[in-house]
Amino acid sequence: MNNKALPEVKTAEKTGPSNQNRVNKKCRQLIYLYQGKFNGLMMDPLAFIAGTKILNRNICMFRDQDRTYYHGRIDNEMTDIQATLNWQLGHKNALFAHTDELYCGGTSNGAYAAILCGHYLKADAVYAFSPQTVIDPSRIIAGISIPRAHLDLCDVLANSNGKTRFNIYYCEDNEVDRAHAEHISHCPNVSLHPVAGDSHNILATEGGKAVLPDLFPSFK
Repeated sequence: MNNKALPEVKTAEKTGPSNQNRVNKKCRQLIYLYQGKFNGLMMDPLAFIAGTKILNRNICMFRDQDRTYYHGRIDNEMTDIQATLNWQLGHKNALFAHTDELYCGGTSNGAYAAILCGHYLKADAVYAFSPQTVIDPSRIIAGISIPRAHLDLCDVLANSNGKTRFNIYYCEDNEVDRAHAEHISHCPNVSLHPVAGDSHNILATEGGKAVLPDLFPSFK
């Protein structure tokens, strides 16, 4: 396995403040959730947590208010994608040192972030709903630098980390979302999970809602 394309993810010396953590020291699992374009998870985040039955897990939620595909400033310590990856690893090793399993989930451009971060952090699994897998450079906010390799998730996933399983959910009749999903279908450890419907908001469909209760592994 060639890891030359992987950025160096360093343990942060300290972790920044966060009001979106849920800690359960009796649980070995940590879940990182990445909100989408309109600062949600295609539903109220608390509804997502309730629907996936993960209220008793260790959870940390991220929000990209400037819609930079998580490459811009998330907060004072997460100022770009490298700083965000370093912070996430340091946060896991500090506040969540009791965990030995990591899962990433997200919706829309948050699903893009879940795939990207899950790959670099070597998560056990990623759950991505209607992800954007190719970024149009013309839609990038001025002043935000996105590495060329991150513009196309095929370039990221082609360099497999040998561990992470990527589960991609989308409505099969939404041509744009289907194209984004199929674009990475040939990459290592990627599984597609189409559901009936044509909405970008897959979690507003019956098929999308149906996957939530059994989405994450059982409590450990």
